[in-house]
Amino acid sequence: EEEMVAATTALESAAARVDAAEVAKAAAEACAADAEAATRAARADAQAAEATSLTAEVRAEEACTAAAELRGELATAASDSTRAAAAAEARAIAAKREHEEEMV
Repeated sequence: EEEMVAATTALESAAARVDAAEVAKAAAEACAADAEAATRAARADAQAAEATSLTAEVRAEEACTAAAELRGELATAASDSTRAAAAAEARAIAAKREHEEEMV
């Protein structure tokens, strides 16, 4: 009878170890699934960050292009303004001379 009790105890102990191993296996599988989900989320975040970076780079290039175009327009306007001022000055000098000649 003692052998029967010892065998039953050993069998119950083995069954408990099998149950514990199954619980540990399920926990390990859950951890692996969590790690895989976290990896996918990290990849998605990295892709989103890269897309944001590319968008920012494109916007920076657009801003630089717009600034260069504006500088060109300002330079043209300044040149036109300088020419107009010089022409106005020449007309004023001519008008002054004409007036002086009429006075003589």
